Amino acid sequence: MLVLIGASLAMVNGNDMPTKPTSKKPLYNLNKKQSGQWSSNNDTFYHSTRWRILRKAVLKANPLCVHCNADGLITLAKIADHIQPVRLGGETWSIDNLQGLCESCHNIKTSKESKIYN
Repeated sequence: MLVLIGASLAMVNGNDMPTKPTSKKPLYNLNKKQSGQWSSNNDTFYHSTRWRILRKAVLKANPLCVHCNADGLITLAKIADHIQPVRLGGETWSIDNLQGLCESCHNIKTSKESKIYN
């Protein structure tokens, strides 16, 4: 007997227990660029223990988005952003070159930078 489980069919064995679906396909089949994540050249940098510790320190010291705060808004910072981009000579590991931004402000800043410098 066939039984519909979720979006897949499974065979019911003699004990009336469904068997596992045989499909081994991943739920999402997106590579990093399609899913909007980091670029491959920065992959190891942003996943390094050193970066994660520094990022956590920046966001702990400055938990509010710097750009929103300048406009009188209170928004939680989620991203540790390089004030001067590393590709333009900004210090990679200097806490003085890092600021906390919300996702929206970070996306706006990154978009402006890519239009200017690319």
